[in-house]
Amino acid sequence: MNELAHRGKNLLAVVQAVASRTLSGTRPLAEERDILSQRIQALAHSQTALVTGGFKGAAVAEIVRLECESFSDRVEVSGPEVMLNRRVAQTFTFVVHELSTNAAKYGALSVPAGRVAITWAIDGAGASARFRFQWRERGGPPVVPPTRRGFGRLLLESAVAQDFGGPPAFRFEPSGLIYEIDAPLQRLAVEIDGVKERSAGGDVAAT
Repeated sequence: MNELAHRGKNLLAVVQAVASRTLSGTRPLAEERDILSQRIQALAHSQTALVTGGFKGAAVAEIVRLECESFSDRVEVSGPEVMLNRRVAQTFTFVVHELSTNAAKYGALSVPAGRVAITWAIDGAGASARFRFQWRERGGPPVVPPTRRGFGRLLLESAVAQDFGGPPAFRFEPSGLIYEIDAPLQRLAVEIDGVKERSAGGDVAAT
């Protein structure tokens, strides 16, 4: 019960922070309400993925599936089985949500011919192993680097730098946006009975 109460407090704190940042008054109220609703839905997806993982962690593939299922016919997914710890899984869910939302509004998923390739891999072994994630868009409208730094950009940059242990990389190429995370695998590992573990088995691939 104490653990449940602790999780509830943390979840409410996240909702409060998301609501405060989203309802900034810089956009029409109806648009802000819609964005807030979508972000809370993304948070719900992270909880669904954590439930599947027994609240010890969440699989990268499950998070990607939940966030991109509306565009499954235009999103290619490939990567090994990787479990993220609770904190990182929550941040990662918001990352995939913001990327997919931006792609649907302005990027590759805003036009019928657009496609997104989502890949991740584990390089190295033991203490030096690294988790590498890439979101690559192609076939969309011409890429224009954003001039506004809203809450979504803050999540994609600052939250990832803090939770993953290093800043992500943005590349606004003519063919489409490329977003990459390169992080120490140990920092993302699921801790079970005081021992950090990670799962990296066979590839998960879907089109």
